[in-house]
Amino acid sequence: MTLGFGGEVAKYYAKFRRGYPSELFDALQAAFALTTDDTVLDLGCGTGQIAVPLASRVRSVIGMDPEPDMLLLARQSAAGRA
Repeated sequence: MTLGFGGEVAKYYAKFRRGYPSELFDALQAAFALTTDDTVLDLGCGTGQIAVPLASRVRSVIGMDPEPDMLLLARQSAAGRA
């Protein structure tokens, strides 16, 4: 049996996976010299735990993931954020 990241697994991932500290985003911004003029591509974005917080530091973030349920949760997490 193969266990993917869809359905209930995606929901549990979104609910129980720890977020990242702001220091990680500071480090990413510094390492890649990111500014509000940049667009970031987050491959394997999952539920958006990096993409959504990073979006406030750059022009935009494009999140891609092979699992539709993870993308749905990422969209929901991003909804209503500038």
